[in-house]
Amino acid sequence: MIPCPNCNTSFNPRMASCPRCREYETPREAHQSALKSKVAEDVDAGIPQADIREYLEAAGFTEVQIDTMLKDSWKAVAAVNRGYGFQRIILGVVALMGGGIVAAYFPVAGGMRWIGRAALAFGAVAIFSGLLTVFTGKEAVDR
Repeated sequence: MIPCPNCNTSFNPRMASCPRCREYETPREAHQSALKSKVAEDVDAGIPQADIREYLEAAGFTEVQIDTMLKDSWKAVAAVNRGYGFQRIILGVVALMGGGIVAAYFPVAGGMRWIGRAALAFGAVAIFSGLLTVFTGKEAVDR
């Protein structure tokens, strides 16, 4: 938060000027630093790249700086998503093992057979979804 010397209001450095008096302008370095963190949040939220470029150009960033920030943000989001993909793969393997155990020990019991089959199907879908996320870096499902 940045304090305004004119009206003593604290405000977010993402804003170009004080929201109360509109006279004090945010220092350029603080404003650009705050916008860099906003880029990562917007990329993660799925905001179109054209919209992100627009507000960064208005803030005074060059095309090279914008490209670098977007590239770094996409890499960070992809790394997080790949972590979720690995978790999904592990969950799928555990479900497959559990479904296999249930199917092996209860081959004739009607209700247990369906539980085993459901666990096997869930495990297969979880593994597929996890592999898709790991390879693409994009979420296969919404969080």
